[in-house]
Amino acid sequence: MRIESLLLRNFRNYQEQFIQWHPNINLITGLNGQGKSNLIEACCYFSLASSYRDSSDVDLIRWQEPYFFLCAGVRGRDPFSGEETPLEMSVGYTREKRKLWKINGKALKKTSQVLGHFQTVIFSPEDLSLVKDGPAIRRKFLNRELLQLDGEFYPVYSAYRQSVEQRNKYLKQSYGETDPEMLAVWDEELSRHGSAILLKRQQLLEDILPFAEKIHRLLSDGKEYIHLSYEAALFRQKEQNDEVWQTLARMKKDHTSSSTQQDFLKEQLKLALERNRREDLYKGTTGVGPHRDDIAITINGISARQFGSQGQQRTAALALKLAEIDLFHQKSGQYPVLLLDDVASELDEKRCQQLLKLVGEKTQTLITDTKMNIFSHYGKTIIIDGGIVK
Repeated sequence: MRIESLLLRNFRNYQEQFIQWHPNINLITGLNGQGKSNLIEACCYFSLASSYRDSSDVDLIRWQEPYFFLCAGVRGRDPFSGEETPLEMSVGYTREKRKLWKINGKALKKTSQVLGHFQTVIFSPEDLSLVKDGPAIRRKFLNRELLQLDGEFYPVYSAYRQSVEQRNKYLKQSYGETDPEMLAVWDEELSRHGSAILLKRQQLLEDILPFAEKIHRLLSDGKEYIHLSYEAALFRQKEQNDEVWQTLARMKKDHTSSSTQQDFLKEQLKLALERNRREDLYKGTTGVGPHRDDIAITINGISARQFGSQGQQRTAALALKLAEIDLFHQKSGQYPVLLLDDVASELDEKRCQQLLKLVGEKTQTLITDTKMNIFSHYGKTIIIDGGIVK
C-alpha cells in the first residue's frame, strides 16, 4: 500500500500544491511552521477520514478561503477482492459544512465507505507519550486502528459517542429529578454499543500483543518483556473487574460465540451504569463505559506508566506503533504507509537506526524533520517553505 501523488488546495497553509511521492522513504524538511506536518495530516486524512490532530474540518480550510480539497493517487485496497489496486481518492469540504468524498470519481454516501481503502500508521510526538500520559491517548490508539481495520467499528463508535452526549445532556438538565424510564433507554443504548466497542478493543489488544512483544524484545536487546491488558473500569474494585475479563477469557477459550460474549459484556455494562447512576446524577456526566477505559502496559511485570524510565516508556511506545504495521499486514495482507511526524528529532540515533532496520523496505514512509538526518540518505527529500514545495 502506498500513496503516489497528492494534490492540496486551500488546505491549512497550502494554496495549491501537487506532490509525487517516492515508493520508499520521503523526508519532508524545512523550518518550523512551514507546513511539514500539514502534509502528513493531509495524507492521514484519507485513512481516518478526519484529522489525526483532532482538529475540526473547518479548521483545515485555509484562511479566508471557502473550502479545502484534497486528491490522492494511492495503491489501496479493493473492498471486494482485498487486492491492492490503483485508486483516486478525493474529499472536499466547505465552510457550510458540506463534505463530499469520491473514490475513482464515484461519490460516497457514508464516511464508513471511505475507511479501509487506504491505511496508515501515524507516529507523532504525542505518540511518544503513549505510555506515560493519561488514558485518552491509549483509547485513541485503539480507535485509530479499529477505524481502519474493522468496517463495523465506525458506525458503532459514532452511535456510542452520540448516546453518551445525549445521556450527559439529560443528566445535566434533570437537576436530580430524572425519569427512570428515560435513563433506562439511554442505558440500553450505551450498553448495546459500548459492549461491541469493549469486545472489539479487547480482541484488538490480543491480536497486537504478539507483535508488540517480539518488537519490544528486539528494541530492548532481549532484556525486557512487555505486556498489554485492557482495563474497563466497570467496578470500583480491581478484583471485580478482573473477574469480568477472566469470565470473558473462559468464554473465548470455550469458543463461545461473539454475540454471546457481547451479551455478557452488555449486561455487565448495564449493571455498572445502574450502580453508578447516583454519582452520574451528581456530576452530570457518565462515569463508566468505553470512553473511560484504559490499557495497562507493564514491563517485566511492573507498570510502565508509574515506574518506567523515560527511555523504557519511549521504547514501549515505539514497539506499540511498529506492532501496528505488522498487525495491519496480518489483517489486510498489505503493509500500511508509515507517517512519522517530527519524531526523528525526539528519538536518539540508536532508536532511529532500529526504526529503519525494523521497517526496512516493508512500508512506504513519510518523515518530517527540521533538518537533514539519517533518513535523507534514502528515497526522496522534499523541502517545504511557507506552504510551497521547493
